[in-house]
Formats: sequence, structure tokens, C-alpha cells
Amino acid sequence: MKICPNCGKQVDLNIEFCPNCGQKLSQPEKQTNKRFISKKNYLNKQKKILFSIIGFLIIVFIGFYAWGSNHFSEDKQIDQIISSLTDSKANVAQYLTTDNVKVTVNSDTVKPLQAYYRDHKQVVKSMKRDFKNGAEKSENTQLVKVGHYLLFFPKYMLKFHTYMPTVNTNHPNTTLSLNHKKVGNLSKNSNSYSKKIGPILPGKYQLLVNSKVSGRNLSATSTVNVWSNKQINMNIATKTFTVASVPNGKVYINDKFAGKLDEKGYLKFNEYPISKNMTLYVTTSYKDKKLKSIDVNDLGTALDIAVEKSSIFYPKYSIYISKNDSKAVYKIHGKYYVTPQWQGLATEKEAESAARSALVDPKADDYIGGKSNPDFVKAKKIYKSFTGNGTYVSDSSAKIKKILPAGKNYSSVDYEVHIQLDNAFKDIKRDKIVLKFKDALIYKPNDIDPLKIKTIGEEVKK
Repeated sequence: MKICPNCGKQVDLNIEFCPNCGQKLSQPEKQTNKRFISKKNYLNKQKKILFSIIGFLIIVFIGFYAWGSNHFSEDKQIDQIISSLTDSKANVAQYLTTDNVKVTVNSDTVKPLQAYYRDHKQVVKSMKRDFKNGAEKSENTQLVKVGHYLLFFPKYMLKFHTYMPTVNTNHPNTTLSLNHKKVGNLSKNSNSYSKKIGPILPGKYQLLVNSKVSGRNLSATSTVNVWSNKQINMNIATKTFTVASVPNGKVYINDKFAGKLDEKGYLKFNEYPISKNMTLYVTTSYKDKKLKSIDVNDLGTALDIAVEKSSIFYPKYSIYISKNDSKAVYKIHGKYYVTPQWQGLATEKEAESAARSALVDPKADDYIGGKSNPDFVKAKKIYKSFTGNGTYVSDSSAKIKKILPAGKNYSSVDYEVHIQLDNAFKDIKRDKIVLKFKDALIYKPNDIDPLKIKTIGEEVKK
């Protein structure tokens, strides 16, 4: 009910004119209009929320894409892939693929590849440089896109060709092992026995063939870098040779311990099975630091072409003296000697010059660190102790008693310096002194620049 504003009579809500006085009555707002307005406001609010969500997602996506573009950039992926090639602890398998779907790429199958790259770090540097300069191929390797990270960012991998090398030997009943795993027997093939292995990833592999000849078990090992479908000669032959190097050093053949040198630095191998591609090296230690000689590669071939020498040692010395010759394998009176070299080891003549410079009128330029080197100060004091008051050095020479490796480009030297003294006063008798030192440290920067003295060693008293 509602009240007529003119006469005050109560009338129904839906009546437009008052039945009593005829006054026009106002009508109530329609509910439909209210509902419409309410719905419109609701929709506007929903649109604002939706647009806010869309805007937020766009901002998040832009941030995500910027982060992903940086984190998964081509250069960063190249850095990560290349660094893992030489890191034995890295899961490099996740970055590699091959041209053969039958080859499984996992932590075991990529070990030979990593071993190769650890031995050839310059190749790795070259590969990294090429790929960062936009090259698609480098060093028998291809950089390819394989899928995406998080749907948007290209995933890069190194693609390698796989190979199937053939191993040949000269004896029947021969079994072949690859990286300490037996792969089968070699079969008769014309005048030899052979077996094709693979397909395998490229890399550094250890091969072992075992055969029985005239009731004797023979074997030969070989370290091979596989980068083609090559023929690998594993003929089993024997050779007697002597390794001459540092006293009490350890000899390794194809990365396997083969024996220990005696106190004079010798170890004889009698009728040792020889194959091509064999690698030999010696290890020693200097003040608890392990040192390794330069590899003697392809030992079998080196023995076959060894040149006859009159002598490579000094007979009066009971310990190894470096001649630092460019060749490591010789024949002396028909007997074979293998003398692995050491990086930066001083020659006898170089050591003589350095020893003489160390004590006879020592110069700061001859010492590592110059005037700040404590041993330079010590050497100056020694020199002054026998010169002055008219006494001077008229002649001097050095004799080397021992040269042994003491680290990369360092030599430990035992030496004597013979000094002839004269005096400006004729009535004073001429004198000769001998200074003896051991374990001096001498640095050889290269084959051109003179040696530098780190320490003059410990004086040997009479």
C-alpha cells in the first residue's frame, strides 16, 4: 500500500491514479533496472580483474623470457658444454648427440672422448673459439639445435660422427678387449686376424689383445685415438729394451704400471710384447709433488727406427744425467734404450752455465726475483768471502753431478764450482777453491732465453 499525497487515502501500489481524488501517483523503480545496473557493474569489475591478471602475466612472461634468453643464450651453453668436455666429474653426456641412433650416449660411453680432450686442451680452446664466432663445425664436431629448454629457448648440443675401426693382429685364437671390456675374438681375414668394433664415439681408447703362441700367453696393449674408420695394427711382437730415467721412478706403459727403476735409474724389459701405438712414460716425485715425463708415443715404431748411438750416458756417473736430446729411443751396441724426456729439464751445458753464474760474481738478473731473492743475497756473501783485498777470480768452471726434474720447467741440480783465485800482489800465492752444492733449483723458461736461478742449493761441506 501507498498514501495519496493529495487526499491521504491509502491505495494499492500498482494504481497509477488515486480512486478518491484522481491525483497521479508515482510508480516504484523497476527491479529489472536495478538488476541490470548491478550486473553491468559486476561485469566491469570482472573485466578489470581479468585485464589485471593478463597484465601481470605479460610482465611475468617478459621477465621470464629475459631471464631465459640470458641463462640459455648460445654463448653460455657453449661455455658449459665445452668446459664439461675436459671435466671428468661433469655430466657431459647430456650435451652430446651422434649421427647413429644405435649408439647410446651415457657417462660410460663418453669417457674416451673426455680422455682425448683432456690430452688435447688446445683443440678444445679452438673449438670454443670457432663456435663462438658463429661456425657450425669445428674439429670434426658440429654444434646443432636439438629441441628447446622450457619451450622457448633453443637447446644446443655437440653432434659427433661415430666410427667402426678394425683391429688386426698376426696370431689366431686372439681375444680383444676395449677399455677393459671384452668385445670378442678376432676372425681369420686373408693373412691376418681382424675384428671390426663399434659403432663407437670418437676418443682415446685402450685396446688389449690376448693370444696363445707355442703354449705361451702373449698380450699387447695400445692407446688409440679413434677419429676415423681406421685400421689398427695390434700385431704381437716382442722386444728387449731398457728404460733409463730418474732413480726409483715408476714406468707406465699405456697408462698401466709396468715396473720401477732402480737406484741408478734403469729398468730392463725382456721380450716385452710390443705393438704400435704404445705409449710409455715415467713418473717421479719432488718434495711430495708427483711429476710425469713427456710421453714416448708409438713406442713400437720408435724401437723399429731407433738410431745407433755411441753413448747417451756418462759412465762415471751412477745416476741419471739428462742429455735432453730430441729423440727418446736409441740403440747402443745393438741394445735398445728408452729415455723419456722431461718438460723444461736443463741440459748439462745449460746447468753448467747457470751454476757458474750462481756463485761467480752473481748478478741479480740471473735470479728469479732479482735482488729480493734470498739466495742471491746469500751468493753475494759467499762471493765476497773469497774476493777483495786484491784477490780476484782469474778462472772458473762448473761440473754437474746430477740433473733431475723438479717440476714443470724446473731442474734440481747437484754441482761443483771450481774457482782459481789470483791476487794483485805478486808475492801472494795463487789459490784454488771448490764449492759443492746440492739440490739447487734452476728454471728454464724456454729453449731460447737463459736459465734463471731460484735457489743455489745446500752447500756440501767437506
